[in-house]
Amino acid sequence: MKALIIVLLVIGFAGCKQTYCPSFPPSLLDYFPYSKGEKLRFENQNNDTLVLFVNNYWATDSYSFSWNCKCSCGADAGFETKMDSIYLIEVSGSLDISNDTKVSIISCTISDEKTSSDDFYYRIDGVDPFLEENYKLFGDTILFKKDEFYRYNNVLVIRTKGIVQFWDKNHNCNWVKID
Repeated sequence: MKALIIVLLVIGFAGCKQTYCPSFPPSLLDYFPYSKGEKLRFENQNNDTLVLFVNNYWATDSYSFSWNCKCSCGADAGFETKMDSIYLIEVSGSLDISNDTKVSIISCTISDEKTSSDDFYYRIDGVDPFLEENYKLFGDTILFKKDEFYRYNNVLVIRTKGIVQFWDKNHNCNWVKID
C-alpha cells in the first residue's frame, strides 16, 4: 500500500509542469494610452467641457503557475475614470486577450450616475495577440455603434489616442476629446 501511494505521488509530481505566461503586450496598450491621474478633456458643440480623471489603470505582468494541464495564458489591461461632477459621466475600457483560445476583446463602458450604462465591445478570434506582428490587432480605428435608443453611441477609439469622441443622447451632443 505504501509503495502504491509513493508511486502515485511520483507520477503526480512528475506530471506537474510550470506554465509561463507573458505580460500584456505593450504595443496593444496604444488603444487606451492613458496613465493613472491623467485628465481626459472633451468638448461638445456648445463649448461645454467634460473632464474625466483616470483613477485606475492596469496591465497584467508576466506570471507562471504549476499545473498538470495545458492551460491558457491570458492578460488584460484597462482604465477607469472618476465620475465627472457636472455631467455625471464616467468611462472605462479594457482589453482581454488569450493566447491559447486566440480570443481578443476590446471593450468600453460609458455610464452615468443613475440610469445609463452602455457597454461596447469588439471581439477577434483566431489571432494570437501575443505575437508582435499582431500589434495592430484591432486596426487603427474602432467605431463602436449601438441602436439609436441607447444613451451613449458612436464611440470612436483611435490607436495611440484612445477614446476621441462619443455621442450623448441625453445632452444631445457629441463629446470630442481636446488636448
